[in-house]
This record gives sequence, structure tokens and C-alpha cells, in this order.
Amino acid sequence: MGGIVEIRTYTLKPGSGAGFHRTFVEDALPMLERWGVDVVAFGPSLDDDDAYFLMRAYRSVDERQQSQDAFYGSDEWRNGPREAIVAKIETLILGRGSGRARFPSGRVAGRLGPWRPQHRHCTGSRPIRGAGTSPPVRTTISSGPS
Repeated sequence: MGGIVEIRTYTLKPGSGAGFHRTFVEDALPMLERWGVDVVAFGPSLDDDDAYFLMRAYRSVDERQQSQDAFYGSDEWRNGPREAIVAKIETLILGRGSGRARFPSGRVAGRLGPWRPQHRHCTGSRPIRGAGTSPPVRTTISSGPS
């Protein structure tokens, strides 16, 4: 497999995990699917009710940028679940990697390059198709315009 896998790990505001998951599954996930985004896996942490992860696959870094610019710039996102989601996020760790690493079918836990994800299991997921070696990037989420 070529391409990249993006791994987002969210630290949510205390007590907001269940609401974040509900909003993601009911509103954001169907929207991502309509926009053609390949959501590989997502879900709450098994160890922390206020932590969440999202994995998405793209053919290239350029495709990722174009896809996210279009999606996050859309009226559907800005006028839809954006505020409900962003209001529940304290921080985001963004990990990116190439699709060169391979995993046996069905394996979700494991080491993804030099970075071990905080969430070793997931709910609502498909098997990981690839992972990579880029270090994570830490970002703070603001409820201001984006």
C-alpha cells in the first residue's frame, strides 16, 4: 500500500467523552464519508473516558491537504457539527506516517514506527492498512475561527 495514514489523538475536556463520541458517530462520520474521506478507525480510549482517536488514510500528503482544506472550509462543516466537536477538545496530537509498514489483517494494536499510540484498541474500526514513521505533532484546539 502506498499513501499515508493520519492518526489524531484527542484529549477531551473532562466529562465530554460520551457526547464527543455521539456527535462524531451521528454527525461528523457520515459527513466525512460523504466527502470521500477514508476513515480507517476511530473511537474512545479504553483507558480514559475523555480521550479519543481518529485514523484516516490518504493517497498522498497533497491529497490529504486538499481533502482537509475542502472539508474544513466547507459550509457543511462550519455550519454543522464543528462547534459541538471543537468545544469538547482540549488538545490534539497529530501523527502522520507513510503506508509502507504492513500489519496482519485484523491487527489494531501495535507499534506504528517510532511512536506508540496512546489508544491500542478501538471501536467502530477496520483493520489498519498501513502506518509510518513520522513523529506526532501536538496542536492546541481553539474554538475561534479555523
